[in-house]
Amino acid sequence: MKGMRLQKGKVYTLTFATACTNTSWRNERLAVYLGEAVTETGLRKQTLIEPTLIYNRREENGERRSCNFSVDKDGIYYLSFHHCSDPNMCYLYIGDISVSAPIDGSVPQEVTGLNVKAAPGGALSATVSFGLPKKSVDGNALTEPVKIRILRGDELIADVAPQGTTYSYTDTKAVNGICTYTVIPYNSKGEGLKASANAFVGVGKPGNPSPWAWYGDDDGTARLVWEPSTRDEFGTLLTSSNVRYEIQRVTTVSSKGFISVTGAQGLDATVCNVGGMTVFDGSIDGDGRIWVSPGIYVVTVAGKSYKVAVR
Repeated sequence: MKGMRLQKGKVYTLTFATACTNTSWRNERLAVYLGEAVTETGLRKQTLIEPTLIYNRREENGERRSCNFSVDKDGIYYLSFHHCSDPNMCYLYIGDISVSAPIDGSVPQEVTGLNVKAAPGGALSATVSFGLPKKSVDGNALTEPVKIRILRGDELIADVAPQGTTYSYTDTKAVNGICTYTVIPYNSKGEGLKASANAFVGVGKPGNPSPWAWYGDDDGTARLVWEPSTRDEFGTLLTSSNVRYEIQRVTTVSSKGFISVTGAQGLDATVCNVGGMTVFDGSIDGDGRIWVSPGIYVVTVAGKSYKVAVR
């Protein structure tokens, strides 16, 4: 990036959008640095964001990141974004980069210890907790109460005047996926330094099923048995309330579409648990005696697993 003229004693906020892509088979990793020279070592004088995993996909609009920073002397400085993913990864996207104007020294410093904890079991809820600032940006003690705005993405979800030294807010209307929360302290002088943190809320993409047995009969019916997918990509427990299965009917003639299996009852099949396995009983092709290779997908609100063919 081009150089920026920055001033000692001022505070700036960097914001940007980033994402990986659905073709990435693992999550990408990103770090951000600030330096005074366009060389490998000169660009790493100050670490703004430590190497961080990027979860959101480009196809899902990515995620926003931000941080506050200052410099120890006036001068020209350069931002650098480092792609530090595992080997053979090459689908990191970065855009919408901006650096704020210098912030007024009388506004509050950022909140401390910002933490976002998603509710267990895939529930669409998250708790945001933090400590309230005690000083202004210029280092002086605050002389008036601090108020707080909390945003989920770009949506304002709370505007409060908390008492004490810490505060927690539970967002009961979180959306499934990466939720980014921004906490903005403010007083009569204006908005203070922003702090952001995110967490995955809800249910992620499921793991692949494990086919166990496939029985076909001459009358066009079949039994398909597999071990259920029990965890998503983040380790959340999958149950009949947040997962379903799709069985694709593939024959020597054509792909016959999908049977959607939800909970214990499918649209045209019965699914039950037998000895820890998931069992499908029903019409698989309806064409009499014909070769069929079914494929199983596990589906959550976040997407599908890879298809596992059963032969």
